[in-house]
Amino acid sequence: MAIIIIRCLSIFAFCLDWGSKVEENRFKYFENWKTEVLTCPKCGWKGTFEEGDREYYSTLMDSSCPKCDWNSSPVLAIVRYPSMQETEENWDKLSDDDKQELLAKKIVSKMGKSKYSLKF
Repeated sequence: MAIIIIRCLSIFAFCLDWGSKVEENRFKYFENWKTEVLTCPKCGWKGTFEEGDREYYSTLMDSSCPKCDWNSSPVLAIVRYPSMQETEENWDKLSDDDKQELLAKKIVSKMGKSKYSLKF
């Protein structure tokens, strides 16, 4: 629990400290975050989001410098997970597995709205 609180504070500090940098390094899921080269302002490390230390949350993921000490490592980028609408708008960018998963979620979602939905 303490690690989660420290990590949340780290993200909050990142947003406060880096002002305009936040906009540069805050990505929507279907943007170019996988190829963007990030630079650590503390030690100068350079690498991609996936080469950094990644943390996953319910609505976003972040990447921190892998060279800096974990409890003071700056968050270098934040990627927000896509909404259902954003995913549908980027259908052509999805893998076949992702497309099947999205279709299954839509079916389950519609069943939940039906008064005749199946209950197990």
